[in-house]
Amino acid sequence: MSNLTLAENQLTLEEAQKRISNYLASKENFQADLQLLEKGAIKPQEFYEKYKEDSNQVLRAFTIPGDDFISLANMEGVKQVRAYLGIKDGETKPCLLLCGVNDENKDIVYTVEQQTALELKTSGVYDFTSPCPSVCDTNSALFVK
Repeated sequence: MSNLTLAENQLTLEEAQKRISNYLASKENFQADLQLLEKGAIKPQEFYEKYKEDSNQVLRAFTIPGDDFISLANMEGVKQVRAYLGIKDGETKPCLLLCGVNDENKDIVYTVEQQTALELKTSGVYDFTSPCPSVCDTNSALFVK
């Protein structure tokens, strides 16, 4: 069994929404800067300096502990598992937020109020993933260079 458990890696719905918003904002900022570069409003060197750290850290994949994934997939009502991209506050690397999906293709997530009313101990949102880079199989055929 994985040393990471569902309980240790659950997020509040609010935290999950914040991470997703952080991710979307980071992509919007990049797109806006790219447009400025194309219009000549910023110099190529400025653009390069701003994003050079990210150029060697291109997100390639996520590792998900098998036991944790199976536990999530086996939760009551879960027919599928959905993944959302997010970024933790103060970080730049994306994280993968996972939740169960019911047979109507709806996310199984709960607000704090719903958790209290239903006497649940989970929001239904988890982050027990490790991004690549740093956890990578650089010899994989899928690790395209």
